[in-house]
Amino acid sequence: MPVSITTDYHVDPDTPRVDQCRRMAHAGFRYLHWCWDWSENVVYGEEGIEKARAEIAAGGLELIDTHGSEDGSARVWDSDAEVRARGLRLHEDRIRFTAALGGDTVVLHPPSTEQLQEGLPRLLDAIRSLEPLCQRTGVRLAIENMANSEINRRVLSAAFEAFEPKLVGFTFDCGHANIAGDTDWLIANCLDRLMALHLHDNDGQGDLHQIP
Repeated sequence: MPVSITTDYHVDPDTPRVDQCRRMAHAGFRYLHWCWDWSENVVYGEEGIEKARAEIAAGGLELIDTHGSEDGSARVWDSDAEVRARGLRLHEDRIRFTAALGGDTVVLHPPSTEQLQEGLPRLLDAIRSLEPLCQRTGVRLAIENMANSEINRRVLSAAFEAFEPKLVGFTFDCGHANIAGDTDWLIANCLDRLMALHLHDNDGQGDLHQIP
């Protein structure tokens, strides 16, 4: 599995992304996980794809995977139908973005604790809606474990039961697992679905995203 660096390793809005890509390459990385705009309702479209292509190429880098967006105004599992529709459009865009730039995986966050009961069926419905596009582009969806063991067990179990491994897999975030205390369960039940790794460290309490 290639080792990549996440693009938001250091939030620096004053430095153009093209220069940040050059910094990543200078540090010795060849691959990247596109995590810019992960919490924003930003639809790239063709123009955004070509801009990102130029930024990545400037550093001689390659895209491995992309983080799906988790903006409050565009979430596929939200209770509001318009918010869900925007979330679906956003993830369709992320899938096309990933495929166009040579990646093969889009990372998804599960519903929040407050919306888990009703949000989980909506998440599964969204994945069904995205499945034809995933099949055409060859991009997979990898659900990330959160810092909450109940969410992880319910969402990952339901998703793996509903969908084939070639469509839905698992992003193992070791920092989240350290807080949730469910690393053993994740390894025992999700390892065969592993598609991506998020490696970082913390004190077992806060999601600090420290160097491992």
